[in-house]
Amino acid sequence: MFIFLTGPDTYRRDRELRKIVQAFKEKHPNAPILDCDLKEVDGSESLRDALTSFGLFSPKKLIRLINPEEASKEDIKMLKSATDKKDAIIIINQDKTTPPKGFNFLKKVPTLTYHFEKLGGDKLFSFVLEEAKKRGLSLSKSKTQNIINLCAADTWAIINEVEQLSLGGRDKAGSLNGGNFFGLIMSLNSPNSSVEQKLRILEELSVSSDPAMVFNILASLSRDKSKMADYDVLIKSGKLEYPEVLLDFALKQK
Repeated sequence: MFIFLTGPDTYRRDRELRKIVQAFKEKHPNAPILDCDLKEVDGSESLRDALTSFGLFSPKKLIRLINPEEASKEDIKMLKSATDKKDAIIIINQDKTTPPKGFNFLKKVPTLTYHFEKLGGDKLFSFVLEEAKKRGLSLSKSKTQNIINLCAADTWAIINEVEQLSLGGRDKAGSLNGGNFFGLIMSLNSPNSSVEQKLRILEELSVSSDPAMVFNILASLSRDKSKMADYDVLIKSGKLEYPEVLLDFALKQK
């Protein structure tokens, strides 16, 4: 079975991914959860092993397919053969709303598709209120609107702002320009900032900002989308944490 998570709202998309993984763990505590990165040299081999191996304690397995656009013809053939396998759940998580090249067969096989478009209007307003309520906050209409004016449809930024409020942190939404936060982000992304300046900016942001949110805003601003995509894979595969990626970005970005 395939699960296709798609759309530009990475926060809600990643949240759904975490929910799926957690539900799988609870239902199949002894089943393996495997990451197959098809961009890696051994990507095809790891995919083959994931699809053909059987666990000692559970017949079920969950496979997170990373960089599916790098799939070879042989990879596609293996994945097609997995459509009849009831023991394997294969997850594809990407921004694009259409299946990767070679994956048109997903339209003909049992596939759960979840699309996460950017929120706007009443839906965005409700999202802010709901996330605030989860954290024990009751926001006024004006405060909610201020957060939206500050963060727009960036749900990662919204979550960071709500988290700050729930923890009694600085209220960036109190002013519509967001204080110095976005100024720091822009400087961090600027090729005109020195490495020393970027390291000082990271130090300041680490005090009050969620590193995942900082990374996602940088990814949306960066001109090097390929590099940011590579960072994203390293994070999701567990090879690097968000602070490590931000440090590497500050040291290498030009």
